[in-house]
Amino acid sequence: MTAAGANSDLIATVARAGPYGAGNPEPVFAIPGHILTFADEVGTGHIRARLKAPDGSMLNAVAFRAKDKPLGQTLLDNRGQAIHVAGTLSVDRWQGAERVQLRMIDVAPVPR
Repeated sequence: MTAAGANSDLIATVARAGPYGAGNPEPVFAIPGHILTFADEVGTGHIRARLKAPDGSMLNAVAFRAKDKPLGQTLLDNRGQAIHVAGTLSVDRWQGAERVQLRMIDVAPVPR
């Protein structure tokens, strides 16, 4: 999927397949070949990021408790580079605004 496909309509569709738990895991989406335009630590050990698709669309992302793990280090070491990302989609609600967000589970640099 691309950043443009990660939208509130898709999140609503995925939510209808729930509830999610041990017997019904939340779907994991692959976001291939996006540019990691931003990655920085936020809070205590979390990494927030922005991914840019080839068509220019953007997707906000977060990796919780990842700073001192391979996931976090890969993100911090590959700013400005193309990466493949896997994660789940959620709605980030902050200061009255709602945005689609990818909760990153795994990431890999695109081989050059």
